[in-house]
Amino acid sequence: MYVNGSGEFTGANTTAPWQSEFGQGGTPDVELSGGPGTANGHWDEPDGGGAFSGITDASGRDLTFELMTGWLNVGPEDPFISGMTLASFQDIGFLANATAVPEPGTGGVLVAGLAAGMGWRRRRSRAVK
Repeated sequence: MYVNGSGEFTGANTTAPWQSEFGQGGTPDVELSGGPGTANGHWDEPDGGGAFSGITDASGRDLTFELMTGWLNVGPEDPFISGMTLASFQDIGFLANATAVPEPGTGGVLVAGLAAGMGWRRRRSRAVK
């Protein structure tokens, strides 16, 4: 799927959304700069994440704001996780289902936080008894 230093991820599950979701040909590009932890481990974007990539998904979101690029960018768009990233997890052996990962929103984050807090409180109250 990926040969270190090649800059090209060839997983079949990943290539399909790269072409359909982002309207690109070929295979997704992998970052080759940025140092350890970024190079060979993230989708390619302009170095330092300081510029738009010019590659947008069907919703008009620039690849620069995709969660698995080498730099976390915030600005006119919120970070997002693409179907391409979820598919890459499948290509490397993880079980991933794009329909099971909702877009983050304030309400969803609040509900998740409350649920986690309630579970922690329940475990703590059981441990005290």
